[in-house]
Amino acid sequence: MMLCNKKAKHCRYVFFLIAVMQLQGCQIHVSEAYFETSENKEWHSENNARFSTLTGQDISIYLRASNTNPHFSDKDLNHFGISLWFDTESRDFKFNPNDVFMTFSGAEKLNPVKVIIKSAGLRSDAAGWRCGNYPIKNFGPEPSYALHRGFCVELYFGITPPPPETSFSMHLEGLTRNNKRVVVPEIRFRKGSFWQIG
Repeated sequence: MMLCNKKAKHCRYVFFLIAVMQLQGCQIHVSEAYFETSENKEWHSENNARFSTLTGQDISIYLRASNTNPHFSDKDLNHFGISLWFDTESRDFKFNPNDVFMTFSGAEKLNPVKVIIKSAGLRSDAAGWRCGNYPIKNFGPEPSYALHRGFCVELYFGITPPPPETSFSMHLEGLTRNNKRVVVPEIRFRKGSFWQIG
């Protein structure tokens, strides 16, 4: 304190720098999902901080990738995780998580090696949702689960999480409505970022 009294200008400058550094935070890079707008008219995508929103008729899917994302619920460094949170008021959608695959340039199709079905509550927001930590709900028998708001699935692929600048695609072929397949366009991934304060 004596030092600050003698050098008040210096102390104020140091405290100001510390405060600015804490407020500024850091930029975090992560893979973000998107649709090519020229390829479809029924689906659109939007990126919102830590996750991407994929919206079709009567359904929204909130998608989060595990690579460098601090809010992903299961940090498994040997598997690449994709988390999907579904929002639909309609009771006629079903989803088979085993009918999902990824493609990287020059590589074969990758199907999930592990699938975890959970509940994630009724709310999704930029503060960060997580699969789990909510009462388990009955989504019906596998392999196709009945969707309703809060259905959350974590898909783990048998690869190390790729760097966010890696381009790849994901295909959701397991979505149905009234037992008819819902065609979801190819989901592409690119480098995205968001700011984390503090």
